[in-house]
Amino acid sequence: MSRLQALIPALAFYPALFLLALALGNALWHRSLGSWRRGAILFLAAWIALVLLGCAVAPRSWLRLSPEDSRETLAAAKETWETAIVFGFGYIVKPGDPNDTVGSGDTCRQREHILPGPANKALLDWVVEHTVADTLIVQEGVWAAACDTAKCECVYEGRRLVRMHLHDPKRYVNTLDASVCALDQLSLLHRKRALVVAHDLQLARALMAMHRAAGTDSATSGIELAAPDLPPTPFVPGGAHLQTSHAWLYKPIELLVARPRDALWPVPRTCGSPPSS
Repeated sequence: MSRLQALIPALAFYPALFLLALALGNALWHRSLGSWRRGAILFLAAWIALVLLGCAVAPRSWLRLSPEDSRETLAAAKETWETAIVFGFGYIVKPGDPNDTVGSGDTCRQREHILPGPANKALLDWVVEHTVADTLIVQEGVWAAACDTAKCECVYEGRRLVRMHLHDPKRYVNTLDASVCALDQLSLLHRKRALVVAHDLQLARALMAMHRAAGTDSATSGIELAAPDLPPTPFVPGGAHLQTSHAWLYKPIELLVARPRDALWPVPRTCGSPPSS
């Protein structure tokens, strides 16, 4: 997915939203709707509602990653590449004090105890079943699907897990931020290629963000990335993030907020939440 493709739904939405705000402001200024103002407001409101509805009910295939790599490349990636970068998707907060921390020694200072939810478990199981990657760079939800989040080290089904970044519920890490953190960990491992895995409706954006992040640093510009054709990934009802609970909620946010943000937002120079922080 190119950056322009990521912006197409937003280009149909935000100009209309801006014009609607102007029309409403004009009506308030003149203290009169008038026939043309009323017509413009109704048309723009209907257009915005239609775009939102279209995003909510869009077929899953419209959001999924278009095959960018040949079947041979993807087959080789799954059968020979030693590293996978796995983005988490939602999670469930464990009952108890969300500010509780765990100690030192063989435990890590994480600021929230979480359960993985079905999406993270499905992503982890897919990587274990369909790839030979021996090292998985993961976000905390995926870690929770494999090991206790209090632990500093994790080995699952013979695969070593490496934290992508520190998990802190008070600090939001978006996909572009996480991509920079993932590349930092990849560099520390001295690996030059990785399979990118994420929720099937997030995967196109995750791969775009990884390419953007890799292209801004000469040290990572030569890294080879590939993304597989994943089966439909479940959502997380009752999770910590409302948008990951249902497809009809997630799709408008993915198309109108997340994709434009990760296509346009400046790439961070460094990982804002390294695992050691």
